[in-house]
Amino acid sequence: MPALLKDPDTRRPLGVIMADADTVALERMMRGIRLKDGSLAAIMDDKRKLIYASHALSASAQSQLAADNRLVKEKNESYSVVAETVSRSNWRIVVLFPESIIKKELQRIYGVGFLFAGFGLVIALLLYFAVSHWMVKPCKQMIQVMKRIQRGHLDTLYPVRGGDEMAQLGSSLNTMILHLRELIDREFRAALGRRNAEFRALQSQIQPHFLYNTLNGFIGLNRSGQSRLLERAILSLSGMLRYTLEQNDEVQLKEEFDFIAKYGELQRMRFAHKMELDIALDPEAERIPVPKLLIQPIVENAIIHGIEPCGRPCRLTIRARLRRSAGDAGAVLDIRISDNGTGYDPDKAMAGVGISNVRERLRYAYEDAVLRIESATQEGTTVTISIPLKEVNVIEAAHCR
Repeated sequence: MPALLKDPDTRRPLGVIMADADTVALERMMRGIRLKDGSLAAIMDDKRKLIYASHALSASAQSQLAADNRLVKEKNESYSVVAETVSRSNWRIVVLFPESIIKKELQRIYGVGFLFAGFGLVIALLLYFAVSHWMVKPCKQMIQVMKRIQRGHLDTLYPVRGGDEMAQLGSSLNTMILHLRELIDREFRAALGRRNAEFRALQSQIQPHFLYNTLNGFIGLNRSGQSRLLERAILSLSGMLRYTLEQNDEVQLKEEFDFIAKYGELQRMRFAHKMELDIALDPEAERIPVPKLLIQPIVENAIIHGIEPCGRPCRLTIRARLRRSAGDAGAVLDIRISDNGTGYDPDKAMAGVGISNVRERLRYAYEDAVLRIESATQEGTTVTISIPLKEVNVIEAAHCR
């Protein structure tokens, strides 16, 4: 490295001193800088002239370094520059990193980052599914239990496993179901007791009403001097009272029709040839259980309000048969009471005690039973009771218990 010598007094140039630095010493200085993958190191003096380079640098690269550029561009490569100035000598130590190597390192870092991100995502998904399985599955099971309870399956309970929060929630659900089952059972028994009490009260209303009208008929026989008919009527009434006083709320339809036959004969004694009685029972319907004295009030209404006021002979027809209906309705029991007496206008007349009583008893006994009345003035009246047989079976099973 050349240096100009000057006279101290006159400042005239005296000569040039050439100093040659030992590259071995410089290499020792640069050992602390670990270079790899094509990186370069260089030392520049205070004039920004190249003193040492680990590899040969082109003139263009040296000029860019002298200009303190942060990026040195060569024909085949570009370098990022990291420089540090030595304060004592003002020399500059420069390290050049190839851009291609930096990009590779960044790609590697990105790859590792994406790998960790993917691994973290997989772990997060596994944790999500594990937690979901732990929480969602018990919730779905509880919802299924609630739906079964809603459909009336009160014997359904949630299977409790473990002692975590979901198990405690399931235990609370089971406790609620047990309390609900107990409450429904208690309310059902109370409602059934009230219904039976009201049913018996309605049934008890029939007997005084029936006796009142029958005794009025006896008075008529007595006044007309028909003692033999009166005696036969009293014997028939004795058998009918035995039937009404039996301690059962339901009877087979055949027993009810036998009772109606006796009652009809009793009324025929009173009206003589003015009333004709026609009773027919389908053999398939004989053993079907029905509420006791269900038909008698309607027959009594037909005689008192339809046949008795009529000035001509009348016919009273009582029929019962099983009707097979299409679809899910199944078989239906039809009981039909009709007369060709005076009739009435259903829109103007009020329902009597007997009809109202029968409607109430049907409402308590069967959910879907129907009572229809068709009447016309001077043409007669027809009353039809339709009872789905599936409800008769339910009532019969409850009665047997």
